[in-house]
This record gives sequence, structure tokens and C-alpha cells, in this order.
Amino acid sequence: MTKNRKLPSLRKRYITLASLVITLLIAGAGIASWYTNSITSSNLTALELNKSVTATAQRLHHTSSLISMTINAMLINPDISHEVIIDENMNKALQLITELQLKLRSETTTLEQPINDLYFFFSELKKKTQILTEKRKDSSWVYPALPFISSKLLTPNKNFISSVESSIYGYHIEDIPYDKTYHQLHELRSLWQNKTLNFRAVIIRFAGLNNTKRTPQEDTIDKLQIKIDNSLKRLDKLKTNDELELHVEAYIQIMKDSSKEWEKQWKNMQKLRNNNAWRNDIIFLQKEIIPLQESINLSMENLENSSLNWSQKQIKNLSDAANKIISELWLLTLLAISFVFFAYLMVEKLVLQPIYRITQSLTMKIGPYYSHIEDNSSKEINALTSAFNTMQTQIHQRQVALEHQAMHDALTNLPNRILFNDRLTQAINMMHRSKEKLAVLLLDLDRFKDVNDTLGHHIGDQLLKEASVRLQDSIRSSDTVARLGGDEFAIIAPQTSANEALEFSKKIIETLSRVFKLEHNNIFVGVSIGISMYPDNGTDNYTLIRHADTAMYGAKYNNQGALLYLASQDKNTPDKLSLVNDLHHAVENKTELSIHYQPQIDLLTDKVIQVEALLRWHHPTQGFISAEEVISLAEKTGVIQQLTIWVLNTAIEEFMRYLFEKGINLSINLSTWNLQDPDLPSTIKKLLSYHQMPSNRLTLEITETTMMNDPIRARNVLNELNEMGIILSIDDYGTGFSSLSYLKLLPVHELKIDKSFIFDMLDNESVAIIVKSTIELAHNLGYKIIAEGVENKETLLELKTLNCDIIQGYYISKPISIDQFVIWLIKHNH
Repeated sequence: MTKNRKLPSLRKRYITLASLVITLLIAGAGIASWYTNSITSSNLTALELNKSVTATAQRLHHTSSLISMTINAMLINPDISHEVIIDENMNKALQLITELQLKLRSETTTLEQPINDLYFFFSELKKKTQILTEKRKDSSWVYPALPFISSKLLTPNKNFISSVESSIYGYHIEDIPYDKTYHQLHELRSLWQNKTLNFRAVIIRFAGLNNTKRTPQEDTIDKLQIKIDNSLKRLDKLKTNDELELHVEAYIQIMKDSSKEWEKQWKNMQKLRNNNAWRNDIIFLQKEIIPLQESINLSMENLENSSLNWSQKQIKNLSDAANKIISELWLLTLLAISFVFFAYLMVEKLVLQPIYRITQSLTMKIGPYYSHIEDNSSKEINALTSAFNTMQTQIHQRQVALEHQAMHDALTNLPNRILFNDRLTQAINMMHRSKEKLAVLLLDLDRFKDVNDTLGHHIGDQLLKEASVRLQDSIRSSDTVARLGGDEFAIIAPQTSANEALEFSKKIIETLSRVFKLEHNNIFVGVSIGISMYPDNGTDNYTLIRHADTAMYGAKYNNQGALLYLASQDKNTPDKLSLVNDLHHAVENKTELSIHYQPQIDLLTDKVIQVEALLRWHHPTQGFISAEEVISLAEKTGVIQQLTIWVLNTAIEEFMRYLFEKGINLSINLSTWNLQDPDLPSTIKKLLSYHQMPSNRLTLEITETTMMNDPIRARNVLNELNEMGIILSIDDYGTGFSSLSYLKLLPVHELKIDKSFIFDMLDNESVAIIVKSTIELAHNLGYKIIAEGVENKETLLELKTLNCDIIQGYYISKPISIDQFVIWLIKHNH
């Protein structure tokens, strides 16, 4: 057997393979790291140097531009600060180049020549700018045309102006009347003055750095000169005609000579300016400085190109290194892929294939049987199959148990409604094939509710168990007995005639009529049986059960024990149908319905803190009908909503009229149907608003069973009511299947212990322990506890000892009308 030999371990195989691959990966990573460090260290210095060259080139560009702009500014508008700025930036440029030369001293690069050229050109530029600065201190050197203007143009200008002024002045001295000649002289003087102004503008323009070939003022001078010549001609004509004054004739010739001389020298000055002899500093700038600046720019361009080429070389070195590293990474990746591939092969062979065999074995099981799986390919798979076998066994056992639970009643272990319906279908099919009859018996225990209410649910449960045993002893092996719910049983009796079914029913009645001895209690219950026959009363499950149910109600209302269904009965039990009609009438007219009130007392203060509203129906012929039966009929006949609204409205109205000022709260019960009504919260909200009742003065009681029928819907409705501020209480706690831990999830404030527990707590120690535990747990969860069914002083004192909060019961007061309750309350408070 495999148990005696050592199985190989998947873990060890995987660790071995993984260790090998990890070693290879680490080795590859180490080689890549070493190579990367080697390449990085060899290129780091070069890259740093390249970075320094680039930064220096940028700073030299800026310095050169600043020097150029300052030289231009000095030529346009000289200032002492220009010399300082030029000198500082020259020194700064030379210092930057010197620092760069020191950094390159230990490196052999293509950058040396451009940097040396830069140093030379900047040194030369510094010398030339110093020469320019010194020469510019001599204005005659800067502007060689100034002596020409002073010697050649100034004299004719003075002669002309003085002649015109003297001619005009003669009119004033000799008191000669102003004639046509006087006005012409004035015009001539204005033309000459205008020409002089334009000449000054030309001089100013020529003083700038712009090489303007011809200015607009030069054209204006030429035009004004023509006008002056024409004016002189007119004056000369007047002289010829002997129409001039004597003092004017003497100056005409001077004016003509001065004008010609000025025009001649003006043309000579224009030639001088066109020959670039106007400003020597500009000529010096163009010949000496600008070529050096261009050489500097060219050297910096060469430096930048060399730096760029060097950078590209370094980038290529790094790129080559990166490609080598990438190759290594691909190699490592290939190793990793190989590892994954071999790992997959191992997993496929040692894990996936065994798991597939396991799943095949699992899916091949047929019916209730299952196969035992065995696989010894590895230690882990063997452990897995063993766990599967164990799990499969447990699942099978649980499945059998669950199937049994799904088809059987938990209390009596009898078939439940589901299994009953299945077996009834099978029995009908068998009887159809064999053309035989079949009887369906529906049983309902009499006075079972009284047993529950009086002796408690645990006695009721024992009674149901004992009754189920007696029924099983009474049937044939071919029959089926089932519990449909509550105290309702059903029997399928195939191959049974109607008379045989009636005889069978008598046997059952006799069996169940015998005394049940349960915990020192002698209990007698009866049974009502309804019988329907296949195929006489129906050919399907629903019809047979419905007809048996009709017959059973007929037997119960007529106290017949057992009753065979007849078609004439379907107008059904007259009393029952009459009761339904009477309920409709009572709800519509409200004449027979009333609300009674039962107080709830605070055990600590002995004060009434709340009053419970209880529905009462006083039937005109049948007398008092229990609230439980009224609610059941109302839910089945569709008047529950109308009845609920009447109860809520009446109770709130009477409470507000008689009890609101007393400082107590009102408690009202809700039924199962109410929690299924989505309009319930809005209906209550409208009633509270209409009667102006604060929501925190209203308590709504919901039975534990009602709440557990549909927990999700119940929680939603309770949340809405809680948000309105209404107090919520769980009624008949202990009779259902909820737990305090589940109730903690709901917005409830109170728990009302069912009266069946309170009845038995003094005589039954187990019940007393349950009551005590419930009170303690509820207090720990923050709930108040109400004990319902306090019938004597001893029970009251015991509950007080157990720290119960509130009590209710006949010992305090039975439910009474509102008028009687008001009187009782006055007496109690006094």
C-alpha cells in the first residue's frame, strides 16, 4: 500500500527548481549591475563636464549680448556707467572661459580649440572697446563734420540773416510805410528760418547710429531753398524796376551771395556724410569691434556644436550600454519564461491531472452512491484526495439529513406538507392506473390552543409528539400520515372506500380521545376529521385537500368527529359563512366592535405607564368572539385593512380624549398582514397628525411569529415606524424562533414575555430560569421587559425580584371599556 512508502513532495520539487532559477536571476542581475556601474562611472565625468560647458556657453551668450547692447547704448547716449558695465562683463566672460579651461585641462576633447578661440577673441574685444572708450572722449574725432559745419555753413547763414533783419529794420527806423517789399522780406526770413530748423534736424539724425541715406528733412531743405531763390528773384526784379527802397537794395546782393554759398556748402556736407566720414566711432565699431563680435559668436556656435557632438557620443555610449543591459534582461526573461514553462509542466503533471482525475471521479458518482478517490502522485495530492473523501462523506451525510429535514416535520419527524403532496401525487397516479379509490383525511386537534395557553407550549409540543406516535400506530404500512402545521395532520389512505375511511376515522378518534399523561397532567383532546375521496371528490391534490378541509370545518362546527365531504357542503358550514358575513357587517357599521383597555404597571413605581388597546366583538347571537378568530377571519376575507384602520383610529381618538393628559402611553397590536402592508407607516402618520398625538406616546406590538414570517419586509416597515418616533414592542416573546441577537438588529424597544411562561414560572423551575434569563439578556441589550399574564400577587413579587420592568394581567385589571378604565385609573392613583 502507498501508506508504507514515502511519497514525493511537490513542495520540495518546486523549491529545488525555484532555487535554481533564482540563482540564475540573481547572477544575471549582478552582472547587469556591474556593467551598468562601469559604464555609468566612465561617462559620469564626461556628462558633468558637458553640462558645465553647456551652462558656460549659455552664460557667455548672455554676457556677449549684454556687452554688445551696452556698446550700442554708449554710442547713442554716452554714460559713464556704460564703461563700467562693459569692463565688468568683459572680465566676467574671460573668467568663465578660464574656469572652463581649467576643467578641461585633464580631459582631451574637441572642445579645447573653440574655448581657446573664445578667450582670444574676448581679450581682443576688451582691448578694442577700451580704445573706443578713450577716443570717444575727443568729440572732434567722433564727429569730424563739425568743423566743416562751423567754417563753411555758419558764415553764409549769419550773413543772410543779418541782411534780411537789417532790411526789415530799415522800415522801422525811417518810418517807411509797410509795402509789398516789406511783406516779401518777412516771408523770406520765415523761409530761411524754417530751412535752418530742418538743417538742425538733419544734423541730429546724422548724429545717430543709423546709416540713413536721405531724410525727409533734406527734401524739405531743397524745397525751401527753391522758394528762397524764387523770392530773391522777385526782389531782384523789383530792384531792376527801381521799386525797392534804397536801404533794401544794398542787402539784396548780400542775400543772393549768402544763399548760393550756403547751398553750395550744404551739398558738400551731404557728400561728406555719404562718404562715411560723418562719425569715426561708428567706422571704428564696424571695422574693429563688430568683426570680433562675429568671431565670438562663431566660436560659441562651434563650441555648442562640439558640445552637442560630444553629448551625442556620450548618449551613444549609454545607448550601447542600455542595449547590452536589455539583452541581459531578455536573457533573464527567457530564463523566467522557461521556469514558468517547466513549472507549468510540473503543475500539469503533478497537480492538474490528479485534480482532473478527482473531478472526474466526483462527477461520475451515480444516485445515492459516491466513489472513493485515491491518487498517490504526491504527498500533497494524496492529502487532498483524503480530504475530498472525508468531505464527500460529510456532505453525503448532511445531504441525507437536509433532505430528511426538508421533507419532515422537525417536531414530530412526520412527513411535512411538501412530502405529503408528493406522496399524494404518487398515490393518485397509482389509483388512476389501478382504477381504485383513495381517501384523504384532514385532522385538526380540538382544544389544542387551550392546552398551549394554559399549560405552555412545551406541553403542547409533547402533546403533538404523542399524538403523532398514536397516529403512526393507527395506520397501515401503505398509508402516510403527515403534519401540515400547528395542530393539523393529514393521512393518505390508498385502496380505501368511503365507508372504510369513516371506520378508519372512528379508530383515530378513539385513539386520540384517550387521556394524554404529560408531566403529571391528564389532558383530554378531541379531533375533527374531514374526508375527501378520489376520484369522487377530486382528481388532484389541491381539490382533494380543499374538500377535506371543508369537511373538517363542517365536522368541527357540527361536533361530528368525522365528516365525509359532500358537494352540498360546499355552501359550507352555515355558521362559518354567516360569521364571515357578520364580520363584514360589523366592520362596516362599527356597532358591534369596541376597544377595551388593560393597564401596564411600572413595578418600580407602581404607576400606570401604558395601556394596551384590545379589540372586542360582541356578536348578537354567538356572543363574545375572540380577537384571534376575528383577526384570522378578517385576513382571510379581505377586511383586515379596514378593520386595522378602525382599531387605530378609535383607540387613538379615545386615548387623546380621555387618557392623554394622564401622562401614560397607548399600545396597539399589529397582525401578520399589517407588516405586509406597505402603506401602514403612512396610514399611522396621517392618523397621528389628524388627532395631534405625539408619535412617542404610541407603542406598536408585533408578535414574534409575525415578525419572523418575512424578516426583510418586517425590518423595513419597523425602520420606517422607528424613524417616526414610535415605540416598538415584540409581543408573545418566546413562542417563536427568533433570538435576542437577531432582535438586536431591529429597532425595537420592548419585549413582552408570553403569558404561557408567566403562568408556569412559579410551578416550573425550568420556565422560571427561562424568564430570568430572558429578563437579564434583554436588559443587557437595552430592552425593557413586560410580563404578560400576571394572575396573582406571588407572580408579581417574583417578577419584581427578577427586576422585571412592567407587568400586565388580570391581577392588575382585566381589559375594560374606556369609561370603566378612567374610573379604575382614578382609584388606582389614589
